[in-house]
Amino acid sequence: MAPALLLEGIGQFNRREFFTCHETLEALWKAEPGRIRELYQGILQVGVGLYHAERGNYAGAILTLSRGIERLRPFQPECRGVQVEELVQWAEAAAKALRRLGPGRSAHLDPALIPVIKLQQPSAEHKDGGRAMELNLAAANSIIQASIVEGQTVGRQFSIVVVDAAGNLIAAQRMDGAAILSPLIALGKAFGSAAFRRDGPQLAQMGQNAAFANAVNQMAGGRFVPALGAACLRDEDRVIGSVGVSGAAPEQDQQVAEAGARSFNK
Repeated sequence: MAPALLLEGIGQFNRREFFTCHETLEALWKAEPGRIRELYQGILQVGVGLYHAERGNYAGAILTLSRGIERLRPFQPECRGVQVEELVQWAEAAAKALRRLGPGRSAHLDPALIPVIKLQQPSAEHKDGGRAMELNLAAANSIIQASIVEGQTVGRQFSIVVVDAAGNLIAAQRMDGAAILSPLIALGKAFGSAAFRRDGPQLAQMGQNAAFANAVNQMAGGRFVPALGAACLRDEDRVIGSVGVSGAAPEQDQQVAEAGARSFNK
């Protein structure tokens, strides 16, 4: 399943907001240490190539499109929910059309040849035939209840938020007496966890790079809080959502978030 920032970048790509897409996917690419970063950079470069074409930069368009296509090839036919093979074929067709147009005419690329990134529809079953777990309202409320129970052992008041893999709110609760801003902070932690598929300790490490964290926060509309107090919700090896917690010391927020996640990640 695609992380939240990838979904956001794909939406921008499909709306032909290629410059904004570049900024979004660059943040995701720089934060990802694994090989999957090549997928993000490949999509980014295809978008940049189309951006150059729109502005009549023939050489830049051909070069960047070619680089993006080559980065995407190893991830065919599908990766992280992205139908990579179809994107590669579409981008190759656009590059071929640009070569036919030649220098000075790249801005005249047929709009019908501009790729649209398609997402794989998630299966309701696992590969072994078992039923996939569903992160619905009932499941989210159960996660929150498990977090509240853990919070009561800590002896502090917390706000707990559960989001889906795209960072969309599913459920939230604020314990009596919890700080006024704690629901918003918890939402920011959950969003960051879903966006980067990282738990609180990894998010907190990302937050040490202030320039990077500020840039991501601007792109995310102020929703990104890279701090302890977040845990991914998983269905086998897939991240299908996250829980965010705020209300006490960072380590206590993390303790409560992990308790909620454990109740779901059984």
